[in-house]
Amino acid sequence: MDSQASSAGDLAALAGQETAPSLCAARSGDATLAFVALYSADSVTPTPTGPPAATLSASSPDVIATGHHEAVTGKKIIVSRTQIFLVRVPDSVTVPVTVLGLNDAATALSASA
Repeated sequence: MDSQASSAGDLAALAGQETAPSLCAARSGDATLAFVALYSADSVTPTPTGPPAATLSASSPDVIATGHHEAVTGKKIIVSRTQIFLVRVPDSVTVPVTVLGLNDAATALSASA
């Protein structure tokens, strides 16, 4: 979420850059409060000079959150995640959007051999 967004239009444009945004908003005084859910995926790959495969250890928060009990190794590891932001979008375009809360959770994990 870009802290430079200054309007509901900017917020919608930011959300539109993600793979599958979801937006729920309500007016509150001199601003709009919005929950923005973003569904995205992170790719983990080995470095060019490192080992031939990437590894997420068994103690990695993403491994634990997705119910795995052992390290995950592969040429490419994909971590699907959901990020939910609670933001305040003021009516005034001179006041930036404020992130009031954030939840980030890994929801799935896959590795290619």
